Amino acid sequence: MEPKLSLDWSNWKPGDPGSATITSKAGWLKAGLKQQNLDFDESSNYDLDAISRIVSAGFEVGAAEAKTVKQVVTELGIPKKDAEYLVHFANCLAACQRDMQDSSESIEKMEWDGDGCCDICQKNHGKVVKIGSKYPSGHILPPACSYCICCLLPVIE
Repeated sequence: MEPKLSLDWSNWKPGDPGSATITSKAGWLKAGLKQQNLDFDESSNYDLDAISRIVSAGFEVGAAEAKTVKQVVTELGIPKKDAEYLVHFANCLAACQRDMQDSSESIEKMEWDGDGCCDICQKNHGKVVKIGSKYPSGHILPPACSYCICCLLPVIE
């Protein structure tokens, strides 16, 4: 007889507190754009800390990216296209930073997974580097392009 597997979901709630903490820090979004060498001139027209606070609140409750975009547009009056870009960037960067923090104690290397994303990301796809080292594109972690779909995978040796 197979053992019966049961999960207790009674205390589960949606959200990502680790990413919420990362995105709540003043100056985080501005520093992230600079660190990733992404050219988004319009970002200087916006209160990036206000965007980060909205993104952080979205992570806290597990809001969908589209809902966070809508909130940025509504509360800050940012054009939807710019809000989509900034929110997606923030979500991707925060998730990668959280994964790096979570893995840094037990994992030494990460592999870039981003086949088919763009030419920049394709340079990194499948490459393995020590945590904190640069990939061929010069990035330490995703996002490396405007609508990056890449992630980092832990390498277990």
